[in-house]
Amino acid sequence: MFILLASIAAFPLGMLLRSRLATYVAFGLAFTYLFTFQTAQLVLEATRGATEAFGDLSDPNWNWLSETIGYLVVTTIIFALGFALATAGHAIRVRRARNLESVD
Repeated sequence: MFILLASIAAFPLGMLLRSRLATYVAFGLAFTYLFTFQTAQLVLEATRGATEAFGDLSDPNWNWLSETIGYLVVTTIIFALGFALATAGHAIRVRRARNLESVD
């Protein structure tokens, strides 16, 4: 879900919104909402006995830190890539606006 949001929404937000700050805030809010929703879903799955999200919770040797840190690292990388795409979209918007002004 994070990859879809970052790849589908970040670049168009950069192209559509005039302010880079507004682009960052809009993407950050969308990502935060999705992060909260997906994390809650994964925790619910884990409490139902699913081991795919965070490992086997019933195992006494289960190390929660290694499982959850990996999840955090991957989502942080995707978050940063989304900001990079939003920045690229905004840069293209600014470049196009300058080109249109120079033509006039």
